[in-house]
Amino acid sequence: MGKTAFRCLCALLAILFASCSKEGPLDKMEHIKMVGNDHPKQALAMLDSLEQEARRGSVYAQKKYDLLHIRLSDKANILPKSDAKIKELVEYFGKKGSDQEKQEVYYYAGSVYRDLQDCPRALEYFYKSTDFAIGHPDCDSIMLRNTYSNLNFLQYRVQNYKEALAMSKEELRISKELGTEDVVDHMHVGAAYKATGNAKEAVKEYDKAFHIADTTKDQSAYQESYIRLLMDYSGLGELKKAQRCRPLIKEELNPYFSVLKDQALAHYYMACGKRDSAIIYSQRIIDNGKDQNNMYDAAKQLFRLYEEQGDVVNAHRYAVLYMQLSDTLDFGRRQEQAATLTNAYKYHMDQKKEMELRDEKEMYARTLFVSIFVFTLLGAGGAIVFIHRRNVHLRKMLELSERIEQMAHNEQELRKEMERKEVELRESKEDLALTKKDLVNTQAELDKANDKLTIHAATLQETEKMLAEKIKEGKMFLQLLHQSKLEESSEDVALRFRKAALGGEELTSDDWDQLYHAVDQAYPSFAEALLGKSGEVTKQQKQACYLLRFGMSKNQIQCLTHASRATIWRWEKKYAWALGVEEPLPGEEEEGGTAGE
Repeated sequence: MGKTAFRCLCALLAILFASCSKEGPLDKMEHIKMVGNDHPKQALAMLDSLEQEARRGSVYAQKKYDLLHIRLSDKANILPKSDAKIKELVEYFGKKGSDQEKQEVYYYAGSVYRDLQDCPRALEYFYKSTDFAIGHPDCDSIMLRNTYSNLNFLQYRVQNYKEALAMSKEELRISKELGTEDVVDHMHVGAAYKATGNAKEAVKEYDKAFHIADTTKDQSAYQESYIRLLMDYSGLGELKKAQRCRPLIKEELNPYFSVLKDQALAHYYMACGKRDSAIIYSQRIIDNGKDQNNMYDAAKQLFRLYEEQGDVVNAHRYAVLYMQLSDTLDFGRRQEQAATLTNAYKYHMDQKKEMELRDEKEMYARTLFVSIFVFTLLGAGGAIVFIHRRNVHLRKMLELSERIEQMAHNEQELRKEMERKEVELRESKEDLALTKKDLVNTQAELDKANDKLTIHAATLQETEKMLAEKIKEGKMFLQLLHQSKLEESSEDVALRFRKAALGGEELTSDDWDQLYHAVDQAYPSFAEALLGKSGEVTKQQKQACYLLRFGMSKNQIQCLTHASRATIWRWEKKYAWALGVEEPLPGEEEEGGTAGE
């Protein structure tokens, strides 16, 4: 009742999904695909409700629907009945599909042939699936891991243990990269090592598998792993490790696990030396009669046990059963299949290499064509450049020829012009000779005039020198006269400043004001003349000028103003025109200005 209700609920959800969604069939199928990763049966119910819509769509949508149906059926452990549908999908996606779609369709083709017990073709398609996954960054890594798991199963089944070991290692490597490393990955590697006779490496892998199962919270999910670890540890003689697995196995198990458990316990008791218990559990497998592989192992073990005990009757009985099961399982055919699988794999690799060589040949042909095309273009371009340069060169030659003709014409004109200039030059030379005679006469007259001027200049220079001496004597006289006049009118002021110059009392501002007043009374225009022509005058310059006008010596002025001797000298030259009565002598004003600067 509960299962029926669940199926109805799934169907209802699928109908609601199909009716309410506004997405196209491809988007819906992608959603169903995600649901099918964890709930394949529910996803199949949803996909069935989408069949009519998908069949009305494009051919691509129909093929995607069929491929998804095979994928979900495989995940739900629904065995295929034929390979008709997968053949169509392989043909379609093999020609028009992307690399991801080719990986997927070849993987599920391998799964279909695996379930149909066609190992050679299953192996061929699984290897093709890896071709479109290895080296492709967009491949489905989980599917690639499952591909290696299936390859390991097929190679182990036909006793090609060396290749099974290689596939199990690849499965473990990808699981580690994906972060999904689990017990099963190490169990596959350990079983392959055990089958190849490398017991030491097998035990290492089994230890890793036991550690992962032992450290998980839900140990009930690893019942099959514990049973197989018990059997494998016992077969390798690792009894202490087998004893750790024994109490972790539940008593109540489903029928498949019960048979597997009986086989594991038979191996365990055989390793412990408890032959009676081993016989009991082996007999239970024979009595169950459902799994021929386990019955084959149990019959083989019972034959050995009874033979060791000397029980000829039972030994003969189980020997006959052992041979019957051997014929039924047809191990000779399995070894033949192993050879077939190896040859198929070699053929697949040869085909792959042949395709690579063909692709390489086509690439070289394309490269040669492109090279010829490029060289042709370069040749044509070179010819065009050559013709263009030749035309440019010819144009330059024509331009040079025209320029040479023009230069020849200009040369003739220039020669005619030179002849005219030579005639003019001869005429000019004659005129120049006449002019030279006139110049010689004029030069003689000029020499006579220069002699007279030289005499007059010497006389004038002596006169100017005498006049300058007279003016200087007049100035000195006027200065002495003014000084005596000032001293008479301002005798107290003169006496105070002389004492100060000798190092006496310090002068006050009143003393300076009295000095300015005395000079201004004696020379009313002095202050105006000093400021009018000089512009701004500093206090120190003003003091020095008034002291000079008052008749003080340079040493006295230096002591009173604290200015340097050179500065006093420059100021005297600069303001000499203002200190005198008349305008300065010619050259004195220029010399005074230069010194001041």
